[in-house]
Amino acid sequence: MSLEEREDRLIDFAMRVGGVVDAPPEDPLGQHIANQILCSGPSPALNYLETCAAESQRDVAH
Repeated sequence: MSLEEREDRLIDFAMRVGGVVDAPPEDPLGQHIANQILCSGPSPALNYLETCAAESQRDVAH
């Protein structure tokens, strides 16, 4: 898998998270879980893009 394909898949995943957020019940627990999913869903794509832009191994670790 190329870097571009991986990036596209992660971005697609981040966008599909929005559909999952509409599924939980409207009770407080369901809304709390939906908010957690909404906050963490885009994280893999953003972390991957940040890592790809790193200029050194130390930059990746930072």
